[in-house]
Amino acid sequence: MYFFNNITLSLFFIFIIHIFIFSLNLKRFFIKSNNLGRWSDHKAYLIGGIIFLSFLIYFTTLSYLNFAVFFLDFYELFILFIFFLIGFYDDKFNLDGKYKILIYLFIIIFLNFYYTDNRYLFTNLLTIFILLVIFISINIIDNMDGIFSSFFFIVICSFVSLVYNNSNLIIISGLLSIILINLYFMYINIFKDKNYLGDSGSYLLSGFIIILYLKFKYLIELNSYSINYLILLFVTFAYPIYDFVYVCFYRILNKKSPFSGGIDHTSHFFSKYFNSDSKSLIFICGINLIYIVSNYFLILNKYNYYYNICLLLIFYAFLSILIFKFKSK
Repeated sequence: MYFFNNITLSLFFIFIIHIFIFSLNLKRFFIKSNNLGRWSDHKAYLIGGIIFLSFLIYFTTLSYLNFAVFFLDFYELFILFIFFLIGFYDDKFNLDGKYKILIYLFIIIFLNFYYTDNRYLFTNLLTIFILLVIFISINIIDNMDGIFSSFFFIVICSFVSLVYNNSNLIIISGLLSIILINLYFMYINIFKDKNYLGDSGSYLLSGFIIILYLKFKYLIELNSYSINYLILLFVTFAYPIYDFVYVCFYRILNKKSPFSGGIDHTSHFFSKYFNSDSKSLIFICGINLIYIVSNYFLILNKYNYYYNICLLLIFYAFLSILIFKFKSK
């Protein structure tokens, strides 16, 4: 019943939002980007944040009125709205990178202490650092059609698989609705004009992921060691973390600011290497899918996480050699 109800309400939302945005051509009222070097070589519509925020408000309200089941409350919705507003301001005025990191750090510190009761200082500091790196790195992969939404889809499906054994139908039903909306956005992002998440959308969804992994940490069947959970996070978000480290290193090496925008991400390299954006997208999704699936089997079979992280480090070391060798030609 939960699943059917949520699917029906999600499809109804998609139908209504599609009419408003495209059939009535109301997307002309959304944020438009003329920053050609940042988003597109044409006028771009940064409508993803509006779509996802509207959906979260819609479902949280329906859940409060007992017409649907959803796992966010209005307090968490307010936090996500703050993420959206920061991204909205960044879309309009290009917020300085240093200020953004300070804002991220403050919010993530607050969320960590709100959702966790860990009393060990080192574990808290390590968790905050990893969450901050994850948040920043997820945002900067939003640089090619379909990459962020594809990665978001894989991460959410992975989380569903991790908590499925606990049979929490409310969480799974809510995530299924998120998956449907994300699939809809992937469609309009890849196949319909220049429709992007924008910073408002990427900040919102990054905040959603952080809340998801903090709030429902207890549902993931790990042993009592917190380090295993941090390793799980590291492996799950390995690609965006790698891209973030690579971009910072490459820009510093070339005496550029790591906070500036550019077309020097690994996704751009893969696009040139394969001579195709779509092949680049498939390759990146394949990398993420392999390690996220391996995470699931590690938890299912209670294997040692360190084997997984060692293989991951070897793979990305090999990938780095390949990239720098290709660039040196």
